[in-house]
Amino acid sequence: GICLVQSLRDVKLPAGKILIPGVVSHATDLVEHPELVADRIITFAELVGRENVIAGTDCGLGGRVHPQIAWTKLRALREGAAIASKNFLRRISKILCGDERNEEAAFWAQNAPLT
Repeated sequence: GICLVQSLRDVKLPAGKILIPGVVSHATDLVEHPELVADRIITFAELVGRENVIAGTDCGLGGRVHPQIAWTKLRALREGAAIASKNFLRRISKILCGDERNEEAAFWAQNAPLT
């Protein structure tokens, strides 16, 4: 959560490493809204690079929450990841269609996942 975000602002992720931040919680039955999940994913992606982030749960859900809640949290995770991907694609499109062009935009235009 917050501590990890603060740490990543101060320390660069080593090359070749992937970060799997917990963007949905096992500690509550409250199901995160997909927009909140997307915001969390985007925060991490902006810190370490989109290509270095795989969204996950903050801990295992099995045995901690009711199975229906766990599946609903995983659906929110999937939907949040799709929203985050669309937001990144929109940003890339604006960069490529405008006057600005940069290496990151070109990379993501070629490597963006299909959602």
